[in-house]
Amino acid sequence: MKKLFSIILLGLLTVAAFAQNNVTGSVKDAATGEPLVGVGVIVSTGGGTVTDLDGSFSVSAGKDATLTFDLLGYSEVVEPVGSRSKIEVFMKEDVNFLDEVVVMGYTTQKKNELSSSVVALRSEELLDPSTPDLGNMIQGKAAGVVVMNASGMPGEAAQIRIRGTGSISASADPLYVVDGIAGGTFNPNDVESVTILKDASATALYGASAAGGVIVVTTKSAKDRSRTEVNVKASAGIKQALSGRYHPMDSKELYDTQRMMMSKSTFETQRPESLLDQDFDWYGNIFKKGVVQDYYASVSGIAGRVNYFASIDHYDEEGSLIGTAYDRNSARVNLSAPIGEQVTLNLRLGYNRSHSTSYTDWKDIATAYNGMPWDNPFDENGNPLAIGMPEGTGLVWYGKEQYNPFHSLLYNSSNSWGEDIVADVQLIWNITDWLTFTSNNRLGSSNWNGKTYLDSRSNTEAKNIGKMSQDSGRGWSAGLTELLKFHKSFDAHVISSILGYEVGWGYTESMGAGGNDMPTGMQALSSVSSTGLSVWGSDYNSAAWAVLAQAQYSYLEKYIATASIRYDRTYKFAPKARGGFFPGVSAAWIISKEPFMEDARAFDLLKLRAGYGVTGNSDIQPFLYQDSFATSNTYNDKVVAVAERMANDQLGWESAHMASVGVDMRLLDRINVTLDLYSTNNTNLLLDVPQAPSTGFTTYTANIGTVNNKGIEIAADADIIKQKDLRWNVGVNFGLNRNTVVYLPNGAFRRGYGTPMVEQIVSEGYDIYTWYMPEWAGVDPETGDPLWWAYEKETDESGKTLYYVLDERGNPTAEKSIESTPFPVFTGNRETTNVYSKADYRMVGSATPKFTGGFSSNLVWKNWTLGANFHFVYGNKIYNTARNTIDSDGSYIDYNMMSIDNGLGWVRWDPDDESTHANATHPRPKQNGNKKSNSVSTRYLEDGSFLRLKNITLAYNINKPLFNGFVQGGRIYFTADNVFTLTRFSGADPEVRLEGTSWSLAGVFNNNYPVPRSFVLGIDLKF
Repeated sequence: MKKLFSIILLGLLTVAAFAQNNVTGSVKDAATGEPLVGVGVIVSTGGGTVTDLDGSFSVSAGKDATLTFDLLGYSEVVEPVGSRSKIEVFMKEDVNFLDEVVVMGYTTQKKNELSSSVVALRSEELLDPSTPDLGNMIQGKAAGVVVMNASGMPGEAAQIRIRGTGSISASADPLYVVDGIAGGTFNPNDVESVTILKDASATALYGASAAGGVIVVTTKSAKDRSRTEVNVKASAGIKQALSGRYHPMDSKELYDTQRMMMSKSTFETQRPESLLDQDFDWYGNIFKKGVVQDYYASVSGIAGRVNYFASIDHYDEEGSLIGTAYDRNSARVNLSAPIGEQVTLNLRLGYNRSHSTSYTDWKDIATAYNGMPWDNPFDENGNPLAIGMPEGTGLVWYGKEQYNPFHSLLYNSSNSWGEDIVADVQLIWNITDWLTFTSNNRLGSSNWNGKTYLDSRSNTEAKNIGKMSQDSGRGWSAGLTELLKFHKSFDAHVISSILGYEVGWGYTESMGAGGNDMPTGMQALSSVSSTGLSVWGSDYNSAAWAVLAQAQYSYLEKYIATASIRYDRTYKFAPKARGGFFPGVSAAWIISKEPFMEDARAFDLLKLRAGYGVTGNSDIQPFLYQDSFATSNTYNDKVVAVAERMANDQLGWESAHMASVGVDMRLLDRINVTLDLYSTNNTNLLLDVPQAPSTGFTTYTANIGTVNNKGIEIAADADIIKQKDLRWNVGVNFGLNRNTVVYLPNGAFRRGYGTPMVEQIVSEGYDIYTWYMPEWAGVDPETGDPLWWAYEKETDESGKTLYYVLDERGNPTAEKSIESTPFPVFTGNRETTNVYSKADYRMVGSATPKFTGGFSSNLVWKNWTLGANFHFVYGNKIYNTARNTIDSDGSYIDYNMMSIDNGLGWVRWDPDDESTHANATHPRPKQNGNKKSNSVSTRYLEDGSFLRLKNITLAYNINKPLFNGFVQGGRIYFTADNVFTLTRFSGADPEVRLEGTSWSLAGVFNNNYPVPRSFVLGIDLKF
């Protein structure tokens, strides 16, 4: 692969080696006379360059050629060469710069004419060479868009939420539209622009699965120029997992703490003083430095009448956790060519192949947190020990799990592979100068397979027997979008409209098998014992279609109105409920163009926007509307069919109804401000409703319930300094969101995770991720016992506890009764108790942040650029369930403990130190625990707020040709990601899941794989 890459790269470089210099000149600002740096100078017959620090240029051009001068924010200038050998050019600022075109997916619109809430990011704003994920590139850069990394696993995609989470059981992920068609694959290096559609007046046109917002991705193509351009990027660096405030106890600290919790005789017998000479850092060795590399090359230009762009990329990341890695190879070809005078044919082909290596056992990560410092996993020669295995050394192993991940890594493996190919064919027929027909057609193919092997020699669940599973699958998808577009001006009136039809098909099949009881080292399913073998698989077809229409009217370029409607049908819902209507309307008034604003010279732009729209959510598993059965051999070892899911012949669309208003401003040609207010009601929620055990089912999927998200978004940036050699821009964005369950017809219900059970409650009037647990009251200063809050309950005359009566929907009313319900009536008085069972469960905060955002600084001095991006989250609560074992006050004496010397002012109650009694945060440690002090409570519910320096980059920009024009420009840079984090969270990393899963809850931290800090050096050259 590397040899092939080198050959292709050499070929690409050779193409660009013919630039010569004949015509010289300079380019200046027409208003100030200052030289302009970085102006593109394009020769009509081929070739080109950019102006240097003095605004000077030198190109080769014949007498019949013309030179085109292009710079963002300035009007384009075209100069004929003629007999001139020196040309001086003066460029004017583009007063229509705000008319910059924004790609909206099905359409493109001038930025100035947008009547919806949209964030447009260009490729230069997304530079982040140390991640292959687009989500990480936009983190902290758009108001109201929350991006969180639930895991630092290489290749793991970040979670994205746009204006809150509106669904409880269905997915709230945004819809990706790539090059005008929903879905698709792309390499972040190939991205030309990203547009985030936030309100429903813009997303309603996408209907199905657009309730979570829409992210429109446009890939690169050749610029409309004749010169061939070659772009080569290379970067390499190191990554290491963050540890935050967390660090495990070293040998001495653990030794002293266990002395406090154990009897003297037991301690002297089980903890010899020689342990102080053993101090292995499990966290520091299991999480190591990993290498990340990215190599990219592209070529673009025009050959004859064909506009072409082609790229290849190789990304390789060694995980910071031992035994984890990710690599990806990708390629893209985009072609565009006219067919006759009215038709243009665009062809796009994208390819991605990835390979991921994962850890094989949860103990691989857990041991980093709870491994005992007295256990050394290596012998004197540095070889991993097989502690706890039949061939073990017999040495004392203090850790509870008797597990050595370094030894298991010698034998165990978990790998997965994926391959995606997407081909697009687009036909654009310009029927007249005001009527266009566009046909977008896509065919996609996916293949994946995975294999996990646990050797019998490893101390895992496969100990002594061996275990293996292998699965594979494939799928294809096809889709077409046919659009008839109208755009015509009538004096001061401009009318644009779209009429479209969309249809998609798909097929997916998968098959897998697994088992145990296999010979050592035999990594083949054929070696699995027939009694331990299980086989599974599935295949299904999918289909959906839609019709859509949109119309936009503009008068005097200051009064703008847009309306759209879409009708969708999908196979996922019951036949009688498969259709859904999704309308949207919006309007904008450009106030700054009114005559009464002529004297308000400070306003370059003042625009008022308002909109309303409805979008749908169909992002659930297929066939939930049908009865389903699963096979089982639990009935006398016979294969039988067991009811698995109950049918719902009414199951249909979940819908999001959003209303929003906004203001866009540009002041003094320096300051941009955007303000948005919105309210979204998600109705007919696709909810997995808990069922009584007597039904034989755990949940039932139905359309019930309403969730509201409302909030405020502010985004602003300003050019603080605008001089010839010095420019400084700063920006900030802020999003406040409030999530509330409005309607829950079947009453409140609880969702739990883990042992002991951590719970959240879904109840009317509260956030969907509201924590539900007893409240921690601290430590008894007299005894060192744990304390919780017990609330006084209201009683009737006979002393019986009163409860709130439930309405017909299962929600509490103001009426009271002695009949027991989940909602006792509290008086408001409370007292402490050291008996955990007497503590009362309470609603105690949410996993949802109150507000999020980011701020940035970009400083340019001559050829140097220093950019920094910060990301912040405030007001969410994280349940640190890892502390149940590593901060358990002695309940798990054979696990290491986290150090309390973490800057948070934690103090452990020490019987021999009275100074610790009054301000103790941790109970007296006792072997086997202190009165269930490590039970679920707000003791482990922590503030998840943080401020993180997400990225800082120092770059040297090459603004003039080098080596006789061979190198046209580029940049050399050093970038660091996740540089530092300010937080009071005691765990390794405050970035946690934004939504619940079948195996966890939103906002839970449990021995997570933390995101890494990275340092990368790179070069980006254009030829």
